[in-house]
Amino acid sequence: MAVDRTASFVLLTSLGYAKRLPASALRQANRGELGMQVIQFAAKTDSIATLTNGNGNVLTSEDRLLPLSVNDLKLRGKEGAGDRVFKLNKAEKILAVLA
Repeated sequence: MAVDRTASFVLLTSLGYAKRLPASALRQANRGELGMQVIQFAAKTDSIATLTNGNGNVLTSEDRLLPLSVNDLKLRGKEGAGDRVFKLNKAEKILAVLA
């Protein structure tokens, strides 16, 4: 897969945290190699919901669509947790980002 090294990606967790990081912070891995940790989860029940590189609408488990603007997120490094970008209802989770 070809990736523009000046691009950025947004990792979005199921509990509403997001982290924007530059593509240059990631390394290309070969088949069978271990990956790298780029986000620390706020809770043990959290997981990565989606990876995107553009704006869109976030679909939640309660059928809500929330707007996501990539440019509003600060560019971060690999270390640390993401920022809380969505206030979700109790037991609500993020499912996907729709273009």
